Amino acid sequence: MRVRGVTKGGPHMRELRTWVREAVRRGREAAEILKLFIRDATSVTVTSAGPYVGQSTYAASVMNSLGINAVAVDDLMLNYYVAPYDEGRERPVIVFVSPAGLTELNILLDQLRWTGHRIAVVAPSPLPEVIRAKLEGVSFIDLGPGEGPWLLTSLVLTALASSEAGRGPEVRRSRVSEEVLTLEDVIDDLISHYEGVLGELTSFIREPYIVTATPTLWAVAEVLAYSRSMKTRRSLVRPSAISEAVRFINRVLVIQTDVEEYSLRHIRSLSLTAATKFAELRIRTDPLTAPFYGLILVRVIEDLVREA
Repeated sequence: MRVRGVTKGGPHMRELRTWVREAVRRGREAAEILKLFIRDATSVTVTSAGPYVGQSTYAASVMNSLGINAVAVDDLMLNYYVAPYDEGRERPVIVFVSPAGLTELNILLDQLRWTGHRIAVVAPSPLPEVIRAKLEGVSFIDLGPGEGPWLLTSLVLTALASSEAGRGPEVRRSRVSEEVLTLEDVIDDLISHYEGVLGELTSFIREPYIVTATPTLWAVAEVLAYSRSMKTRRSLVRPSAISEAVRFINRVLVIQTDVEEYSLRHIRSLSLTAATKFAELRIRTDPLTAPFYGLILVRVIEDLVREA
């Protein structure tokens, strides 16, 4: 199998399949809770607790694309400038939590409960008692252990719930859900197709670099930026700030889809004006399903770096 060449000395394919299968299983089971939460809502606010904001960014993208009005709001903005002042027009709030976001979640729960918002919490387990005591009346979705595929699981359940509760075209909603549910079936082909890219990126990230991405793929960039398997100095930078950031690190990894290419085209000009070197992970599929493939590929890259 060609994948062995890509992951030589790396994870066994069985482990990768188990990781994806577990994420899809958990996401499929949990999607019903989120579907019921958003089904009758006129509009929804999504936010993140912790360093990973790609979950809420993706949620806003997939919900709006599939017919659900959703707005992503920074947790501090929501906590101090929105929730206290939206009396009479409170939107239901979905809080996506990363393992390092328990302090932010604790503060958000207090504010949102005091201000009468309906709340859904999507978080890895276990949660400390001080937070579990505040979950009465809250729609809680358990992503499983924090060392498991919690991030992939959160994106799976969000896509499936949005597909089922959405009011957009049936064909598009069905295609998104089908693609998510069959992720395990395409692992071999996916890695075989990106084998050369995986090798190039593994070499590129051995030296300090900046990583940036389009909104739907921001969660993939966050994994690279925050991975504890990688010791190389790196920074996660918004596309709009790249022109300033390259003054300090002039090597940039861009993560995008074909459809979103134009939105990051301005970054390429820096190869001339700032002598910047580029690498690219381009996912050639719909932006609504691209992050699933991106997370699988980044998991392989993590292992390649760990085994090097």
